[in-house]
Amino acid sequence: MNVSKEGEKFLIDMKVYLLTKGIKENDINNFIEDAELHLIDGEKEGKTVTDIFGDSPKEYAEELAEEMEVDKKENWNLLISLAIGTVAYWMIPALVFRNAEKPFTVSLISLIGYPIILFLMIAGMIFTFRSSSFQSKLREFSIIYVVMAIIPMVLLVGLMLLDKKYGTPFFSLSSAQSYVLGFLLFAAAIIINFRLNSWMGILTLFVVLSIMFIFEYFKINNTAWGSLEPVLLYGSLVLLMMWDSKRQNIVQR
Repeated sequence: MNVSKEGEKFLIDMKVYLLTKGIKENDINNFIEDAELHLIDGEKEGKTVTDIFGDSPKEYAEELAEEMEVDKKENWNLLISLAIGTVAYWMIPALVFRNAEKPFTVSLISLIGYPIILFLMIAGMIFTFRSSSFQSKLREFSIIYVVMAIIPMVLLVGLMLLDKKYGTPFFSLSSAQSYVLGFLLFAAAIIINFRLNSWMGILTLFVVLSIMFIFEYFKINNTAWGSLEPVLLYGSLVLLMMWDSKRQNIVQR
């Protein structure tokens, strides 16, 4: 017998919440296995999640987190990996898919602004997953969409406009240096995704770079079809996210 939809959501939310608290993953998995057995036994007797774990799952998760061990070393490794991976996704297109006759320049505004946005994105991601746990599906989607999609997009677009208007070159890289740095970041992104066992991250990187390569190699950007590039990029990302979500639901069942 499997747990109910309510029980399944409770287990997923509990795991996500404990992960954002930095608890050791092995300890979390052990608890989830025990909790699932309690849910199966309780639901056989007609009990609900509230009957088994109390009226406030979030308070229960908070109390549980205080009793469990925080894996500080692994948390730092994960944060560093996430930061490097994000920088790779941001910079590879600019380093590799650009006009080879012009040097790659970085302004002081970009040098200061991007690390700040990166910090806010990582902090926002932790806040988002923690805040969206134990919420209704609609509220959960709203929190994730606003904090992880709209706010970062607004910040990035704002920084780009600010840089375009006031930014002056702080340092520059030659074409050869740009390609070397792009290759190193690509290798780092692959290694990080392997380490995190994130096949979706690797697939996303290959799909995005392949689309950019096709448009750049065949000079499609210089034709009327050039406007299709962002459509294909965002469309492929949406399709990949939908496929990954469906795949994860099948695995969880």
